[in-house]
Amino acid sequence: RGEGKFVPVSWDEALTDIADAMLDAIQDQGVESIITLMTPEPGAAAARTFTGQIGSPLTDGGAEFNDWNPGLYLTWGKFNPVASSDDWFLADLIIVWANNPVYSAIPWYHYVPECRYNGGEVVVIAPDYSATAIHADYHVPVHFGTDAALALAMCKVIIDEGLVNRRFVQEQTDLPLLVRKDTGKFLRANEYNAGDREDQFFWFDSKTKQVVPAPRGTLSLGDVDPSIEGKAVVRLLDGTEVELETVFQRLRRILEDYSPEAAAKICGASPEMIRDLARKIATKKTKIMAGWTMGKSYHGDLMERAMVLPLALTGNWGRQGTGTQSWAISG
Repeated sequence: RGEGKFVPVSWDEALTDIADAMLDAIQDQGVESIITLMTPEPGAAAARTFTGQIGSPLTDGGAEFNDWNPGLYLTWGKFNPVASSDDWFLADLIIVWANNPVYSAIPWYHYVPECRYNGGEVVVIAPDYSATAIHADYHVPVHFGTDAALALAMCKVIIDEGLVNRRFVQEQTDLPLLVRKDTGKFLRANEYNAGDREDQFFWFDSKTKQVVPAPRGTLSLGDVDPSIEGKAVVRLLDGTEVELETVFQRLRRILEDYSPEAAAKICGASPEMIRDLARKIATKKTKIMAGWTMGKSYHGDLMERAMVLPLALTGNWGRQGTGTQSWAISG
């Protein structure tokens, strides 16, 4: 390049050379040797159609450019499991996290300032002071790739200050499920009861002080009061006695390393801001507007799952004005 060795050719010559090379590749190595990189752009529709006609592979768009939210997908089974964008108006607190909807959601952004007119607050978490941050109540600057530390520190504040929505955690999360302390895995019925299912898990009932099966077909607690910090010992079918604890207890141990002061050294947000935001999430209907930035980052799925955790602890999904919402946000 730059050496003046390129020879100008017509479009007909160029396309003929490409077609000949493709035919040679198919004949020598098979149609699999021609790979088209997937792109959702409308202008690439012809290339996608051509790829399908000749039977050559088309790569996974998520693997190419990751315009989605793998962490949200792993958590919910969908990457955008909420209401349409008019639901923003009903939030008490909107957290715009690694997103800039003033630019990326122009047709729908008006619901964000309208939420503020309705008494809501808007917080932007991002390294840069963006066009969206200008119109927010607070801007929380964080270092690139440190969002998980911020989220986990907020979770520690919520737990340590007794702000957990216990009923929601019991009913809507896996935090009360029992885990074997020797393996760190869920206690499964097929290792505890002869002939039982592998996908049957267990709770510790605070009322009866017994290990009981968690229902598989409903989220209803029934007459059971699942402990979120209960411990038990059971004897497995092979005669082994194992200690059990809840997922919530394991979470508490993980969070010991994420005090606001420790997280502040990682993410750059002040300890006071971390505590203040955690308390807001715990006491307000909170919606997180997540962009696609994290999905393009190393361990971005874990950052997104950490982002969801404060909502899980505070009962912030399944009702109006709550949940996580991604870039694809039209109703």
